[in-house]
Amino acid sequence: MMSDTRWNIQRRAPRFLYYNDTPYRRSFLSLWMRCLGEEEAQQVVEEAHSGVCGAHQSRPKLCDRIKRMGYYWPTMVHDCIDFAKRYDACQFHANFIHQLAEPLHPTVASWLFKAWGLDVVGPLTRKSSASHLYILAATNFFSKWAEAIALKEVKKENVVDFIWTHIIYRY
Repeated sequence: MMSDTRWNIQRRAPRFLYYNDTPYRRSFLSLWMRCLGEEEAQQVVEEAHSGVCGAHQSRPKLCDRIKRMGYYWPTMVHDCIDFAKRYDACQFHANFIHQLAEPLHPTVASWLFKAWGLDVVGPLTRKSSASHLYILAATNFFSKWAEAIALKEVKKENVVDFIWTHIIYRY
């Protein structure tokens, strides 16, 4: 039988701590999070959700973001859920998916020029030297051939001209 001196028994750190009259709580990762009152908690939720660096995240991500910021209060999960449900801009611009999820179906083109995909990228954050802000791209689904041009503005005339000049006339 082993003696008690050979066992390395570590005492657990306290779960709560006061430092300069401010309460802190230890997380599961042993990081100290500052405990907040109701008013401070509301300000932190608003800033984390829709402030300067806010990403309008959903309920669980919002709670995790606040924890990573180093804050804690007992009702933070419930408060994050309520705030995300009540925030008007997120409710107005939320994704409205009314169909059941189904497996994706590959787009199969059995011969050249049967199917093309068109996409507009932009506006780009920096203008090109010729003041172009957008990229119009077309891809042939059979050969995976891509054609692209830079545009200053996206108008139907520009798209029609691109299709005639770069796809129909060329091929």
